[in-house]
This record gives sequence, C-alpha cells and structure tokens, in this order.
Amino acid sequence: MESSHVLCQYSLRSMLFTNDGNMIIIVHNSASPACRRLFRTICIVMAIDVSGWTITTIILFLVFGSNLREGTQFALHYFAGLAVNSAIAFKAIVYYLT
Repeated sequence: MESSHVLCQYSLRSMLFTNDGNMIIIVHNSASPACRRLFRTICIVMAIDVSGWTITTIILFLVFGSNLREGTQFALHYFAGLAVNSAIAFKAIVYYLT
C-alpha cells in the first residue's frame, strides 16, 4: 500500500450558516509549519548564494581594476572564489539547522 505525504498544505478554516439560511465561508489560507520552514530555508539559502556571488564579483572587479603585480592578482583571484565556495558549503548547514 502506498502512502502519500503532503509537504505543504493550505486549509479552509470554517463555514458559517446564518439564521436566514445563507452560507458564509471564512477562508484563512495559512501555510503548514513544514511549508513555512521550507520557504524560510529557501530564502536563507538564496540570500547566502547571492551574497557569495556579489562578494566574488566585487573582489574580482577591484582586482582587475587595480594595477597589481600578476602574482598578487592571481592570489586575490583565488581568494575571490572562496566567497562563492563558502556559500555553497554553507547550504548543508542551513538545510540541517532550519
């Protein structure tokens, strides 16, 4: 037998019936805690990735715009890539903790 798992669900809260027979539906779309957790994790990971790429781009822009020796440019070019790689490595921690 196969079971289905729902990760995100929205719920219809209540239906009210008035004395004159009219029906009032009160809809309150609230996300499940698992869905909120999922979207929060995605937002944190996206912010970390964008920050890593932005830091790398700024460092590379400054390195190539400066008048440094070739060896120094190579070292700073290598250093610039650490921001992106750190952001990628940090994803596992974010997925685990949030």
